[in-house]
Amino acid sequence: MATTQGAAASSAKRQLIEEHSYDYVPVTERHGETRSLFFVWFGASAHVLTVVTGAIAISLGMNFWWALVAILAGNLLGAIFMALHSAQGPQLGLPQVIQSRAQ
Repeated sequence: MATTQGAAASSAKRQLIEEHSYDYVPVTERHGETRSLFFVWFGASAHVLTVVTGAIAISLGMNFWWALVAILAGNLLGAIFMALHSAQGPQLGLPQVIQSRAQ
């Protein structure tokens, strides 16, 4: 019985539903780390269009390695802008997707 009450108290502290959507999130309620954003943005850019872009580059006469360099350079260029927007999130206290709409 004591473990059930302890588990209920523990789950009450950690909420499963986000209370803040697009409003300011207080510093005490923020969680997450910078390195966890890598997986979000890597997953967003690792899709079929990247493979198609590489195939088009090869069909236009580039070899595999130059096509790979072109894909990596394009992803890096896009990642720079996403990183700048992501860096503003903790300063503004807003999610990145919301605060980048105004820019």
